[in-house]
Amino acid sequence: MRVVRWLALAAGLAGVAACQEVEWPVRGSFQVPPPPANAAVRKFAARDSGLYFLFGSRAEDDATILHTDANGSTLNWLPLTGEKVGGMAVDAEGSVYVLSGGQTLLGFDSRGMQTQSTLLESTASALTLIENQPWGVRADGALAPLAAGTSGRRVPLFRLPAGTQLYPVRSGAVAWLDGESLKLVDVANSSSSSTSLGPWVRRHPGLRLAGVAAAGEDAIFVLGTPARAGVVWILQLDRTAHAQRELRVPLPPEAAPGELGIASGRLFLADWRGSVWYADAPSADVPAEQRLDSEPVLLSDMEPFLQVLRKAGNAGRVSLSVTVDEEGRVRDLEARSPSGNPVPPEAIELAGKWRFSPAIKGGKKVPATFRLQAGS
Repeated sequence: MRVVRWLALAAGLAGVAACQEVEWPVRGSFQVPPPPANAAVRKFAARDSGLYFLFGSRAEDDATILHTDANGSTLNWLPLTGEKVGGMAVDAEGSVYVLSGGQTLLGFDSRGMQTQSTLLESTASALTLIENQPWGVRADGALAPLAAGTSGRRVPLFRLPAGTQLYPVRSGAVAWLDGESLKLVDVANSSSSSTSLGPWVRRHPGLRLAGVAAAGEDAIFVLGTPARAGVVWILQLDRTAHAQRELRVPLPPEAAPGELGIASGRLFLADWRGSVWYADAPSADVPAEQRLDSEPVLLSDMEPFLQVLRKAGNAGRVSLSVTVDEEGRVRDLEARSPSGNPVPPEAIELAGKWRFSPAIKGGKKVPATFRLQAGS
């Protein structure tokens, strides 16, 4: 039986008033064929064409890609002898791209036949697909296409550290985890966003953000692995990174998944040994019972808060993520300035004393989390 209960997701999850925690049962598991000696799963991808496991050893240059069906039966082994593989990306048709030595882009068709070997103009430390084209993080930290003749098309919205894992979340968009934040860049629309997941992490002591996956064009999922075994948490967000619900996935005590994928109507969790657990793929639709009748409204005067900001030289817009209880009292608060200027503690203290009208659901007052903009 699927267990559902209400919770208030912590501040920083943009645009969310209230969320559900849903128990999401595992339907089965399997172990893929034994990997090469001393090799571990470095990258995992789930597509409708199958599951893809990049096995590699940190101490050796050899790598291997295993392609299985959705039940773990082997379809193809792709040995990459002498290749120091730093990334793997798989498109919807099953074509595989790998980044070798940070300087060479290799491409293979769905049968494992090599179709491409391109020496890059600049070294790269990550690999993803955007609009079915290989993109990566260049030596200068810029997210940019890796194909020849497109080096001028960059998205300098973020400077990414070397080794950043990139996750395609829909056509034209890519996400990555930066500390306790989810970064999202939509190349097609030249837009970006940053969503704080810190309060969600703090709700579960020892939680580590492990990966990101997408289901179609409208849902993003973030995997959180807690310090204790036997369960993982998955936060479901919509296409604009507004949280919708939290999935609690019970697992056997020995399970330690660090990779997440969604395809073929299933949600897959994979660990470094090639063990896989699967559950039903969550729907991207927001259930009607998750929607509020009315969201909180600020009742207090914001002007003293704005005066403190102006006095501190921070006259720009400040984004506040606020959690209020059933009576409209502030229970959790995060404040960020897009300019990077620190928000004065005095301003945060004032905001913590604000009162709101409570959120209403089904005619009852409920806790809620939402984002509020202050300033010009």
